[in-house]
This record gives sequence, structure tokens and C-alpha cells, in this order.
Amino acid sequence: MARVRSDSRKQTSSELSVQEMFKDCMAREQRILGSNYKKNVHSVHQNSLFGVPLFWPDPIGGYGPFERQFSRSQMPFTFSVAQYSYDESSTPEWRYSKLLELLRAEKDLDLCWLILARWMKQEKVREPEDFLPKPILDRLLRRYMQSIRASASDLSHWAAVTAWKPYFFRLRSDVQKATEKGTGLQRALEKLGYEPGAIKHAMQKRSLNSAIIHWVSGRRNMRPETLLNAYSRCTSKTRPRSC
Repeated sequence: MARVRSDSRKQTSSELSVQEMFKDCMAREQRILGSNYKKNVHSVHQNSLFGVPLFWPDPIGGYGPFERQFSRSQMPFTFSVAQYSYDESSTPEWRYSKLLELLRAEKDLDLCWLILARWMKQEKVREPEDFLPKPILDRLLRRYMQSIRASASDLSHWAAVTAWKPYFFRLRSDVQKATEKGTGLQRALEKLGYEPGAIKHAMQKRSLNSAIIHWVSGRRNMRPETLLNAYSRCTSKTRPRSC
């Protein structure tokens, strides 16, 4: 049985390749920072509400920076959970049991709908607007917008930074592994499939957010301060408050 779990987990990991994660994050950025993002506030908020993965792609449960950034108490609408590295369950097994745990623990019926919608979107089963009854979707968006009290522009910039976190979390983890092995960083990381510019920022910047902000702003000809200030404003507004 243990061998079967190992094989299942191996297959799931192959589905979450570095290249696929890059394409997924890039697609999210395009949706969030597209030319019409200021004209469609509803779409901006919907992308932000459903764009953060419910289940993290890497087994980093308990990792301090991750738990602080995506804890349920800090982000009741857009929190993320991750498997612990010592958990021997396959990724599909763990996700299913965790989904049941989250639903059983959630007393707010609207947030139960939200958890299901985020899970279905991540598993590419159905988009939230195709699954959620319109009154519930509208109510979730209204409650989310009230909880963050941020402008559409600020929220878009915050969501763009957040969209790249799965990619850069994995990249910085692989930077650390390559450093410990004493291998040539740039070449080793490029062989794993990482984009050269992203590697440069991940190695040069001290914080995850700084690396992402400089990466996104450099490609979009934006001032890093624009993204940084918007991200900071949104982060300060997403501290725990009533849902």
C-alpha cells in the first residue's frame, strides 16, 4: 500500500511542473492586470477572491512565512492550506480529507460555498460563476469587498503579487536546496525550468514580496513603488475583522 501512495504522489507532482505553474501564474496576471481591469471592478474583485489556490502545490504546511501570509484567521476569504512534509498521504488523498475537514469546521454557510467553489476552480472542475448560485456569488463578493475596503486599482496590484507566490515560494525553496548542495545556482535552476529573470530577482531580493514586485514591475514597465504601496495598503486592510 505504501508503494501505491508513493506512485500516486509522484504522478501528481509531475502535473505541477515548474513550467505549468509559470503558465498558470502568468495567465492570472494577465487577467488581473489586463488593459480593462479598471473598467470592470466586479471582475477585479472576483479574480482576487478566487485567484488564490485553496490547496498549496508544495508540502510546506507549518512553514512560518507561509502560515503567516495565508492563515485562515488573517484571510478568512482567501486563506490557503498546505500538506506537511511528513504526511505520507498522496496529494489527492490529503486534499480530499482536508476539504472535508474545512467544510465541517466552517459554520458560515456562505464560506462553505466559497470553499467548494475555490476547490472546484483549482481542480478545473467548474468556474465559480458557473457553480455558485448568483445570490450567493454576489453576497460573497460584497462581503469580501467590505472586508478589504480597497480600491480596484490597489486590489489588482495586490492580486497580481499574490498570484505569483506559488511560483516564487517554490523557486526560493529550490534556491536554498541548490545552495546547500553547492551547485551553480543560475544554471541549476534554469535546468529545473525556472525563468532566468525570476531566478535573478529571487536570488537578489531579501523578501519574497520584493522579488515578485520587481519581477512584475520590470516586465510591465511599472514603478516597483506602485506595486509595493498598493500591496502594503491592501495587506494592512486585510487584517482580521468580522466577515
